[in-house]
Amino acid sequence: RFSPSGKLLAYGLETMEIWDTQKWNLQKSIKLPASPHRAVISHDDEWLAATFHDKVNEVAIYSIATGERLWSAKTGKGMAHALAFSPKGNLLAASSENVVYVWELSKKPAAK
Repeated sequence: RFSPSGKLLAYGLETMEIWDTQKWNLQKSIKLPASPHRAVISHDDEWLAATFHDKVNEVAIYSIATGERLWSAKTGKGMAHALAFSPKGNLLAASSENVVYVWELSKKPAAK
C-alpha cells in the first residue's frame, strides 16, 4: 500500500517493509505479531497502522522511523476490515462487524 504522499510503500506479511519510492531503498523493516489484514500509512509518513489475521480484534500503530509499536486497541468481535487515518493524523478509524471505531490519537503516543 502506498502512503497518501506517495513517498512510501508498505509491503509484507509478518515483516512489513517500508520502501522509499523516490530512491527505491528499503527504509525500514517492521516486525509484526501476525500477517496484516489491513495496513495504512499516516498522511505525514510517520506511522503505520495495521489489523491482523491472527489477532482478529486488534489494531496497532507502529513508528515508521523506529519500528516500535506505539499503540494498540481492541475492536470487539471480528476482524477490522477497514482502516484509515484522518487527514490531520489525529484520528484513526476502523470498522468491524457493522461497528465503526474512532480513536483520538496524540501526536506522540507513548510506547507500549
